Amino acid sequence: MLQRKPGHLYLFTLIIAALLVLSACGGSVSGGAAPAGTENTPQQNSAQGGEATAPEKILVGTSGLVYPVTFYDEDNNLTGVDVRLTEEIFKRLPEYEYEWYVADLVTLFIAVDTNKIQMIAHNIGKNPERLAKYLYGDKPHNRSLPVIAFQKGRTDIQTMDDLKGKTMPFVGDGALAELYFEKYNETEAADNPVNMQYGIDINSALLGASNGRYDAADSSVVGLDNFYKTYGIELDYFPIPNGHELNAGDGAYLVYHPDQTELKEKIDAVLQELKDDGTLLGIFKEFYGDHAQEIMDQVNSSIPVQFD
Repeated sequence: MLQRKPGHLYLFTLIIAALLVLSACGGSVSGGAAPAGTENTPQQNSAQGGEATAPEKILVGTSGLVYPVTFYDEDNNLTGVDVRLTEEIFKRLPEYEYEWYVADLVTLFIAVDTNKIQMIAHNIGKNPERLAKYLYGDKPHNRSLPVIAFQKGRTDIQTMDDLKGKTMPFVGDGALAELYFEKYNETEAADNPVNMQYGIDINSALLGASNGRYDAADSSVVGLDNFYKTYGIELDYFPIPNGHELNAGDGAYLVYHPDQTELKEKIDAVLQELKDDGTLLGIFKEFYGDHAQEIMDQVNSSIPVQFD
């Protein structure tokens, strides 16, 4: 036969049971701000009794046209150094939710001007005009090893001066090498400028250089490696003099709408983490192979250029 418990013990049992039910239903004995180093995620806000806060939407512009920075792989997935870097950055910033906005570079800058997108991840270099309009990251995240490529065995192209009067293809999106040659034509080759043909994608440019359709094409040692792996065609080349300072730049940056100071500062901090913990080097290995450490060293040694 069951025995009736004493009254005070029975009451104590009921209190303990009630506390257990409250705990199982999500009751909390703590409150206030999230711990230092964390963000107030929607789940945290809800647990504290407040309304859930949705992540802030960020549109990131890129073109998908420039290997190995931003391009579509054989499965038509957007990838590349800047694409993978952006993915890793936002993994560490859960207070934001990002989406890609894919367009040519000219359109991307127009979209930033109108605040349709908040940032661009597209191997952007510095020049005074852009610095006057946009926010740049504090430090570059990439540096190219630029070269001039031309048909194997050709002997009349060995220096920059040999390019005067010759035809070279360019995408036409305002990339660093394109700006470099436009300046070269204005300053060094005004009497016999390089014939710059626009609207040619990178693979078509290198194919044209290999078969003589174009005299030469700008590329990088990594780009030539990939071209050889893809087409089995080897090109001769020479390094662009002071190539790391194309257009007086010092590397590639993430670029932001001028109102996005907070976003820029957060990404600056995360980018340094990605450099320090080897994540950025891992991305370089994915796309640059044997050249990854060389490029990483160039990034780490880059001193940001200041314009008057």
